[in-house]
Amino acid sequence: MVGQRDMRWFRVERTFTQLDGDQLRERSRSVPSQIADGIMLLVRHNEQPVQEYVYGDAQRLKTAGRAAGFTVQPVADEQLEELLPVEATSMAHPVIPFRSRLNRVSNMEKLRTDTTQLRHVLEMQMPANSFVAVHFRQQGHFEHARIHNWVSDEYQRTEDDSELVTAGTLMCRVSVGTNDAMVSRDLAYNVGHALMPLMDTMKAHRSRPRLGLLAVSLLVLVVWTVGCIISPVQWQVTLVGVAPLLVLLATNILVVGVSSLVHRPRSIPLPVFRAAILMAVAIALMTLPIPWWTLTFPSLLTVYATYRLVTRDSAWDDIETRPRHYWSPIPRLRGSNPSDNIAPDGHINQAKWAKAYPTQYSTLIIDPMTTTCLITPSGEGQATRQELHPVPETLTHGGVLIGTDQTDRDGYLDAQQLWKGVAILGEMGSGKSVLTLGILQWAVLHKQDTPSSVWGNDARIITFEMKDTRTVQYLNEFRTNHHLALGRAIQFANPNTYTLDLFAYHEHMSARNTAEHIAASMQYSFEEGDIRGDSLYALVQAFTIGVAAQRFEEQHPQVITDRVRSLEQAFPGAGKAVTPRTPLGWAAMAMTSAEGQISAARALGQVMAGLAVEYADSVDLKQAASAAQQLYGGIDNVPKISDNTVLGKVRASLNKIQHLMAIEHVFDPKRARISWQSVLQHRFDCHLVFAPVTDEQGVRHSIADDMHPILAKWVLYALNRDVPRFCEGWQEQGKHVMIVCDELSVLAKEGDTILPKMRDQWRAYGAMLVFATQFPAKLPVELRASFMGYGTLVSFANANPLVAQETADRFTDADGEDGWTRAAVTNLPQFTAAVRTRTAVQQQPTFLVRVRDFEREPIG
Repeated sequence: MVGQRDMRWFRVERTFTQLDGDQLRERSRSVPSQIADGIMLLVRHNEQPVQEYVYGDAQRLKTAGRAAGFTVQPVADEQLEELLPVEATSMAHPVIPFRSRLNRVSNMEKLRTDTTQLRHVLEMQMPANSFVAVHFRQQGHFEHARIHNWVSDEYQRTEDDSELVTAGTLMCRVSVGTNDAMVSRDLAYNVGHALMPLMDTMKAHRSRPRLGLLAVSLLVLVVWTVGCIISPVQWQVTLVGVAPLLVLLATNILVVGVSSLVHRPRSIPLPVFRAAILMAVAIALMTLPIPWWTLTFPSLLTVYATYRLVTRDSAWDDIETRPRHYWSPIPRLRGSNPSDNIAPDGHINQAKWAKAYPTQYSTLIIDPMTTTCLITPSGEGQATRQELHPVPETLTHGGVLIGTDQTDRDGYLDAQQLWKGVAILGEMGSGKSVLTLGILQWAVLHKQDTPSSVWGNDARIITFEMKDTRTVQYLNEFRTNHHLALGRAIQFANPNTYTLDLFAYHEHMSARNTAEHIAASMQYSFEEGDIRGDSLYALVQAFTIGVAAQRFEEQHPQVITDRVRSLEQAFPGAGKAVTPRTPLGWAAMAMTSAEGQISAARALGQVMAGLAVEYADSVDLKQAASAAQQLYGGIDNVPKISDNTVLGKVRASLNKIQHLMAIEHVFDPKRARISWQSVLQHRFDCHLVFAPVTDEQGVRHSIADDMHPILAKWVLYALNRDVPRFCEGWQEQGKHVMIVCDELSVLAKEGDTILPKMRDQWRAYGAMLVFATQFPAKLPVELRASFMGYGTLVSFANANPLVAQETADRFTDADGEDGWTRAAVTNLPQFTAAVRTRTAVQQQPTFLVRVRDFEREPIG
C-alpha cells in the first residue's frame, strides 16, 4: 500500500471511555498530528453497521486512540481485498467550485457544536455496500500562509477566530464508492459539505484514478508536436501576438510604480504574470527551433501513463490518491463581488480581485476538531460517555481468563464459581462465541492442574453447536497443539456417522416403555400444547407397534412386510407396503399407508396380532397386538371403529410423525448407537453438531432449519432424563460436566420445566452451565429470570431497550448512579463486555473488559 514501510491498515474499535463534545474539542489538539499522512476508511457491507479502518503508523495511531477513545487492531494482508464491498465500483470525490466562498453568516460556535455529530451524519448517509475514504496530509510550504490570507480576505478582518487557521489543521482528499454513479456523486457532495460546512457551494466529480497523468501527457505531446511544426516563427508573426502583451505588461508596471510613489502600493494582478509567461513562450518560438527527436520525452510519458491507467486497481488507487498541492508560488485570484469589498465595520474597499481557494480544488481543509470527530468511532453516532470500570483486584490474579480492562490488566472469572452458571448476552458479532470459546479452552486445558472441587481430571464437556462447526474445529486444533485427546463430534446431519440413541431403542426396555419415552420426548420437543390427550395416546400405540416391528424385522427380515402384502384382498392398499427402516417409519405405517388408507394400517395390526400368537414368549409382540387393538378398535375384518374415526384420532399425531420423517436417518437404530450413559460415564468431550457438515468425500449434509429446535429439545430432554440416573452424587465425588450452548433460545419453549431449574437441580450432579443468547427477549419469563440470575452475567452491546434496562438493573449497585444505565449497555463497543460475577467471599462490582480474541490468541 502507500506510505512508509512501518505503515499498515488497522481496524478501529471503540474503547470503554467515550468523550462528550467538550472533551473531544480539548483533545483534538493532539490527534491530527498522529494521523497525518494516514487514511481513514469507513465501510458498510449490506445493511450491517459501518466498520472503520485506518492506515497509518501503529504507534501514532495508538497515541491518537488513547486521546480520542479508540483502539486499533492490525488487519492481515490477506484480508485487505475483502475490506471493500465488491459492489462499490463507482467512485466520486468532492470538489470546491472556483467561485466558492466562505459563509460569513455561519457561526463558528455552531460549527464547533455540530461537528460532534459529524460521524453520526456520515454513517447515516452511507448506503448499503459503500465506502468513504479520507486521505490526510500536512499543509504544504505555501498553503499555511495562503489559508490565512484567504480566510482574512473572505471575512475582511483578522482570521484568528477561524477554526481553519488553527494549529493542527490538515488537508484531505475524500473518495466515496457505491454501486451507482449518481449515488456516489450525491454521497461525495454530502461528505464534502459535512467536512467543510462553511463553504457556500460544493460539487462532486466522478473519480477516474490515474487518468489525469494520461490527459496531461497527451496535451503536452500535442503542444510539443505543434511547437516542432511551427518553430522557428518569423518575427513579424510573433510581434502581432507579443505586442498586446507588451502593452498590458508595461501599463501594469507603470500603475504599480505610480501607486508606490503615492504610498498606496498595489500588487501585480495574476493576468499580468500569465501575459509575461505567454510572451516569453512566443519569443522562444521565434528564436529557438524545436527538433523532432525531442518528441521522445512526451511520447515515453504518454506510454507510461497509458500503462499505468490500464493496470490500475481503481478503488484502492482512488483511496490512496494523496491530496493534491497547488505548487505555483503565485496565489489564485478571483474577480471580487460587491460583498467582498464590504468590511464588517461597513467600510467599502475597491479591490477588483479577491483571494480564491488557496489549494487544489479536490483538496479540502479540515480543522482539528473535525478531524478528531471524524476519526473517532461512536457506534452509529451515539458517543455516550462511560466511566472507567476496572477489573476488581481480586479477579486479576488467575482463574478463567476473559480479557483485559482499560488499564491493560487481565480479567478473570473465579473458577470456583462456575457451578453457579455463566450467562452471556449480546447481538450477532458482538463477541459471544469468542468468549464461549475462551471458557472452553480453559476447561480443556486445565483438567489436569485444577482440584476436583473446581474442575479436575474427571470432567467432561458437552456443547450444543447450533450455527456452525467452527468451535469444534478450533477446540480440536487447540487439543492437538497441547497433545490432548480430541473431542467427539456427533454430527446429526451426516447419515454416515453414529449419533445419540434418542429413542432409547437399545436400552432393553419393552416396546411399550420405549414408545412412552418416544411420545414424551416428542411432547417436549414440539411447541407447548401441540401434543396432548388423544394425540399423545395415539403416538404411544403407534410407536409400540413401530418398536416391536423394528425389533422383529431385525431378527426376521421382510417377514412382516410380506405378510402385510398378502392381505391385499382383505385390506386394499396393503399390497403396496414397503419395509420401513426405523421405528419412526413403522409408526407412520401403523397409522396409515402412503396413500392415506387406514385399511393397510389395519393389515399391519392383524399381522402383529398373528405374530404375538406365533411367538408367544415375545412381550414386545404382545404389546404391539394390544396397541393395534386399542388403536383400530379391533384387528379383524369387521372393526368396531370406522376408518374415518381412526383417521380422526391419528391425524394430528401422524402430522408430527411425518414432520420427523424429514430427519428419519437421525433415529435409524443402525446410527443411534451412542447413549448418554456412555457420554457421561466416560471422560471424553462431546460436541453435538446440529449445523451443516461436510463429510470426507466433500458431500455437504444439513438439517432443515425448522428441525433444529425440535431436535435440540429432544436431545436436552434425553439428557435431563439420564443425568439424574448416571450422575447422582457427582459433586461430592469431584466429577463434573460443563454444558455449553451458544444460542439458548433454540432450546427454550413455553411451559418448559427443565431449563429454568437446571442451575439449581443439576448442581448436585456436578453440572456447570454456560449459556449464551442474542435473543433474551424470546426466552420464556421463568427461564429468562433464571438465566439473568446466573452467578456470572456477561453482556455485550444490546440494542433491545427492555433487555438493556434489565441488564443494567442487574449491573448497577446505585440505581444507575454508578454509570450502569440502559444507554451504557446499549453503547458497549464491539468485543467489549460488561461482567457481573462473584468470588467465594462476595459479589464483585460490574467491570468492563475487552474480550480476548481466543480464536487468534488461544490461552496457554
